Amino acid sequence: MNPYAFTALLEKVSAPALSRSGAAEEEDKKRAFGGGSEARGNARSCAAWLGAGTYFGVTPARTAGMSNPDTDFRFMAANDLINELNSASASLDEQTQRRLVSAVLKLLDDKNGEVQNLAVNRVMWTAKNVSRNGLGSRLFALPPAHAPAPLPPFSALNVLVTSLGTMVKLLREAELYSVVDQLCDMTSEKKEGLRDIANIAVKTVIMEVQPGAQVSANLVQRLVPRLLGLLEKVTAFLPRMWAELERSQRKLSGVAYEVQMDALDTLSETLSRFGNVVSSAHQLQQQLQNALQLALTNSRPAIRKRATTAIVCLEYLQYDPNYDASGESEDEDMATSGEDEDAEDNDRTLSAIIGTRHEILAQLYREVSPALISRFKEREDSVRVSILQTYIVLLRMTNVYGGDSLDLDYSSTHSIQIDDGSRKRRRAQTNSMDTDDGYVGGQLPQLCRSLAKQLVGKSTATRQTGFTLLRELVSVLRGGLENYLDLLVPAIEASLSAGPASSIHQTGTNSNLRIETLIFLRALFWSHSPAALCGHLPKFCHLVSVAIGDKFYKITAEALLAAKNVVSANGSKSSAPMDPSLVPLAKEIFSATIAIASTADADQEVKERSITCLGTLIAHCGDMLSAELETCVPILLDRLRNEVTRLITVKAICFIANADVGQLQPVQGMMLEAVDEVAPLLRKTHRGLRVSSALCLEAIVRRYGRSIKPAQYSALITELQPLVSESDLHLLPLALDSIVAMIEANPNVLADVHSRILPSVFQLVQSPLIQGSALGSLLKLFTVMVRANEADFVKLRDELIQPVVSDGDKDQLVVSKQAYAAVAQCVAVLCINSPANRARMVESLARNVREPSLSNSVKYVTLMTLGELGRNLYVPGDLSQHATLYDDILDLLTVPLEEVKSASAFALGNIAVGNIPKYLPVIISEIKTQPKRQYLLLHALKEVITRKEARLEGRQELEAYVDEIWLLLFNNCDSTEEGTRNVVSECLGKLTLTNPFKFLPELTSRLKDSSAQTRATVITAIKYTFTDTGVDYDELLRPQRLGLYASEAAESSASGASTRDELTNLSPRLQNVRRLALSTLNSAAHNKPHLLYDLLRDLLPLLYNETIVKPELIRMVEMGPFKHKVDDGLEIRKVRDVTCLLYKSWS
Repeated sequence: MNPYAFTALLEKVSAPALSRSGAAEEEDKKRAFGGGSEARGNARSCAAWLGAGTYFGVTPARTAGMSNPDTDFRFMAANDLINELNSASASLDEQTQRRLVSAVLKLLDDKNGEVQNLAVNRVMWTAKNVSRNGLGSRLFALPPAHAPAPLPPFSALNVLVTSLGTMVKLLREAELYSVVDQLCDMTSEKKEGLRDIANIAVKTVIMEVQPGAQVSANLVQRLVPRLLGLLEKVTAFLPRMWAELERSQRKLSGVAYEVQMDALDTLSETLSRFGNVVSSAHQLQQQLQNALQLALTNSRPAIRKRATTAIVCLEYLQYDPNYDASGESEDEDMATSGEDEDAEDNDRTLSAIIGTRHEILAQLYREVSPALISRFKEREDSVRVSILQTYIVLLRMTNVYGGDSLDLDYSSTHSIQIDDGSRKRRRAQTNSMDTDDGYVGGQLPQLCRSLAKQLVGKSTATRQTGFTLLRELVSVLRGGLENYLDLLVPAIEASLSAGPASSIHQTGTNSNLRIETLIFLRALFWSHSPAALCGHLPKFCHLVSVAIGDKFYKITAEALLAAKNVVSANGSKSSAPMDPSLVPLAKEIFSATIAIASTADADQEVKERSITCLGTLIAHCGDMLSAELETCVPILLDRLRNEVTRLITVKAICFIANADVGQLQPVQGMMLEAVDEVAPLLRKTHRGLRVSSALCLEAIVRRYGRSIKPAQYSALITELQPLVSESDLHLLPLALDSIVAMIEANPNVLADVHSRILPSVFQLVQSPLIQGSALGSLLKLFTVMVRANEADFVKLRDELIQPVVSDGDKDQLVVSKQAYAAVAQCVAVLCINSPANRARMVESLARNVREPSLSNSVKYVTLMTLGELGRNLYVPGDLSQHATLYDDILDLLTVPLEEVKSASAFALGNIAVGNIPKYLPVIISEIKTQPKRQYLLLHALKEVITRKEARLEGRQELEAYVDEIWLLLFNNCDSTEEGTRNVVSECLGKLTLTNPFKFLPELTSRLKDSSAQTRATVITAIKYTFTDTGVDYDELLRPQRLGLYASEAAESSASGASTRDELTNLSPRLQNVRRLALSTLNSAAHNKPHLLYDLLRDLLPLLYNETIVKPELIRMVEMGPFKHKVDDGLEIRKVRDVTCLLYKSWS
């Protein structure tokens, strides 16, 4: 391309197009290129010829006519010039070339479009014929860059990018810099298309410049600052854009929410007035239902409630054009597919209502359930299935919100689990609807009769869905079908004995039906007693035995689980022996199961479930299957040695070992052989296998320990030794329990335990991680060891105490306080279980208390041990025989070390637990008369209340002193020491639990006390009442009482503090009250959430109000030369966030 032409073209491109209006720019396009595609093509051809750079001479004869005022003359002159230029002999001198270029460029501004077209063509030909000198001077005479450009930038830039790749190497360095500068300017233009093309052009320049040349280095120095500047603009813009987007989203969300609510209200009113019109317009009805179904699944309760109000599905359900209840119409062809779809849409909409409005569950049973049951006899299969599925949704919501129910775990290879957990929160929302005696039970006869007719019909889909409904019904009622089995047995038989299918599709359908029937039978067996099923049990067992031998593995797997529940038909996890009259049935199931278990190529799921079924059979009726056990035991041992099936086999053997099947020789031989196979599994990396193996070994040792050989015990201790460490605190108690079982079964293993286990145990005792179940197992280990051999008492005691009282600073504790607590409990267990050494040990501890020269570590462990002994030794064997012991411990409340003082309070309280009449009055008297030791004495009182409250006998012993303690605690509610108030709160809460009907009303009445500190103490005390899982006193915490302290969250706003000074003075106390109120609500939400549901509407605004940062609670604290901002409302907002998150999880 000619460099001059390129530069001129670039100048025209870079003209400020933004200074021109859209209409002017469009006019420029028409003037420069004409109006049609031909003109645009001519412009592109012209630019291409400008870049060609070739030229030759032509005779100068046709330029004067192009300036003629007559349009026709100009057109003919331009046309003649084109013909002339096409001649190969044409040549021009330099002066004529200049005039020619000037005339051509002038014609580009001609008012006539045809002349402009020819001018563009002529420019293209002129570029080929005009020399560089003749062309360049005229091009540079064009208007400068700041003038309005007749050449449109978009089209020109397209031309530029097309030619740029070949032209970069021809440009001089200064021209290249000019090109790059102008392209960079255009990358920040407002028009997106212009920016995109300019960016492509810059990229092309960069790619074409020769690497390593000086021009490339200079080009980089020019480009990088410009490009970085553009990036900075984008980076600075993004935060503002993001903030604006968030603001717009919040605003639109609120607007959309309000619009949606208004639209639903309007729709409700419209439907109430013109519902008959909608019911006749099927298309409109379907559109409404689709929209309302989406609204029913909205997360906002207000939207769901308005959507429910807008739906009139019951009217649509009661009118079905496909069905004539009188039975007079026999013309089934009258039903159209569109009407069927309408009925299904109605059912889906109703299902959405049921699934989202659990609070109207009772109303749904009164009004919707009878209508659904009456429509079980629908003629169209798809509509009938849709109705059954809708009723299943109703039952599932009842299962979740309607009361205690059976939680059926259908995927488990073990027993179906009963969820005995409390569902009080859910029941509270449905007015505690009793599903046994309420609506479900009342409609059960009609439901079973209607459903039984459908279960024997021709439709496989209906029958399958019907059995699913029955399964959910059993789950809700926890049984309840014993009176209706006569109606259901024919359907069960027909489903499980379905004949061969005629097609692959029908085969799959029949298989699904049989699987669903077996799942229902499994739930039926688990939820009904043998007495309720005895009349039909032989038939059920035969059907299940036949299903076990089915070719389809999924049917076999479900049949095995059903068989397992048949064997344990009493619905208990215990291994109660089976009724002898059912032994033939068990043998039939055993034969079918053993055939599957002995098959080598069975599916993995089938293998596992067959092993589980065999274990259940042996556990429940092994005594009655003694002849069959000879064939079963080798199979189980073989599966135990198999890597794939050993986990489930270990569980089955553990189940058998825990069962009472007598000392059967085959079973005993299997157990003794299993010890050698299971023990090495403790070294495997599979965690579940290790846990199951430890449980299995403990069960075998407890049941068959006396038959285990000493060599086997030695091998067991070798395998258990690595587990006695703090590396796995889950396996540790299991390993210790197995060792305990071995000592109890055979005390001769004590020598091995002393040499190989105890060194690790003594190290464990010093670990701060040993607590909970691990500590409990340690205590059991020391209990059985000292009982097995009392002569080991001194050795065990010294090994426990020595590490925590030596090699340390006299004034400091050697190990952690948790380690001291563990040591004290272990030593106390040794003393309690060794009567011969107890008195001597207690006397030694009493001397340690009186000895002032002993280190604080010795005193600390002594006091902790005395406390543990005092709590477990009752009159007449308590510590009251040592007359001065209690006074000596009281004197230690004044020692300098805080740990020793807290241990003294612990000892005082726990010793008083062993003899309430003797020591509790002393503690009460000391609290009244010794204000300096009041905090520690209150801790001692807390120990008494806490330990006694946990035992019914202890509550009775404490009853004579509760009134005095109650007054004493309230006298200290307004203490200036926060620690004292916290202890008082805990004591009040625990004391309230000893007699909630007496103390809880009085406690809540103190919420109106004028003292903020007293209110804070009472609120914290109420928090401790939520930790009790009992429901006896829940009515005392109903919302009317709960709201008394819930309103404390808004205390500061209602305090009447009108000036900043008053608010500043009241703020610390009031803020503490509000923080404790929110903390108490959080505790209630965790432990008794059903009490808060009626309060949510009042609580949530108070909680949301705490999100506001209050400037009056922010203060500046000077820390040397620095100033630190402290927000006193931060802790309240943190508690508020935790509480709100918990409330949100309920939705």
